[in-house]
Formats: sequence, C-alpha cells, structure tokens
Amino acid sequence: MPLTLPLWEAPSVNASGKTKEALVQFHIENMTCGGCVRGVTRAIHSVDPGAAVEADPPARKLMVQSGKTGAEFLPALAAAGFDARLT
Repeated sequence: MPLTLPLWEAPSVNASGKTKEALVQFHIENMTCGGCVRGVTRAIHSVDPGAAVEADPPARKLMVQSGKTGAEFLPALAAAGFDARLT
C-alpha cells in the first residue's frame, strides 16, 4: 500500500484574492525572556499586523502564522535588534 503524505503548500493567492497563510519558524539566539518576546512580536506585527505569533524563549524558537514569507520578517527583526534565522 503506498504511503500518502499531505502536500506542503507555499503561501499563494486563492481564487477570492486572499493570501493563504503558512507557518514560518525562526531561531532567535538572543530572545531570552518575556521582554524579548514582546519586542519580537512588535517587529512581526510591523510587517503583518494579523500574524499569529508563538514564542518559546528557552528554545529560542519563534513560530509565525502569516501570509508573508519568512524573508519578509528578517529586516524588521534585525532592526529591532534580534539576530533571527529561518529554520
């Protein structure tokens, strides 16, 4: 019996003109506390005010549900003082 896996889908525009959302993950080495999470969240929302943000400071992990690509968030994170990389 063949193995059937769900397809990964990049953000794109659907028939109604709305952007489909994708989960973007970052590793942010200098995100260590709740204050950092607030700063990171502000940076993400400056690019996409409707993005859903979930942070795990001990793991230095940030997950963003957005119609934007991960690369679109990197300049805002850098401007806020966070050294982020996509994972």
